[in-house]
Amino acid sequence: TWLYNRLADHDETRQGSHKELHYFTSVHNGGLMGPTLKANAMKRMLERHPKRVAKYIQCQATGERGPRDVHRVFRPMNDNWYAGIFQGQGRYAMDFTPEYAQLPDAGHAHVRRVSERQKVIFIMREPLDRALSAVRYVFKQGGLDIRTASEAEMLAVAQKPVIVQLSQYDTTIA
Repeated sequence: TWLYNRLADHDETRQGSHKELHYFTSVHNGGLMGPTLKANAMKRMLERHPKRVAKYIQCQATGERGPRDVHRVFRPMNDNWYAGIFQGQGRYAMDFTPEYAQLPDAGHAHVRRVSERQKVIFIMREPLDRALSAVRYVFKQGGLDIRTASEAEMLAVAQKPVIVQLSQYDTTIA
């Protein structure tokens, strides 16, 4: 987060709607975070602009061009969608998804196809600190206060396979 915030302030970078987009994880590891972020954006658009969404759907049926802002949210989640997130000013696009370190070889090849001139910055945190950060994140996302959680509740979250996997750097390095 510290590095993201420093780079986000730079005029040669551009960011997506979220720090972690999880696109390649959803394609290659079956992760649900990317699709969940997209579904939430679609839900917000529908709640805030139902008439614009209705117009977009009508345009889709007739082949006309619908509202661009709605199209950006509702277009299919594919390589064009991913690349389109970063259109605009800035020389470098930023996607800070830690789970990309767990991609299979086909996932890394996919990243190279979408971004031929990429620069990868890989930071490995101390494993225990990484795991504790992930546990805090799970509690926060669930609207729970980790300060009031029991030791058993924290341990149950810490033992989730995804949390354990993110801190097993021997497989990440391989």
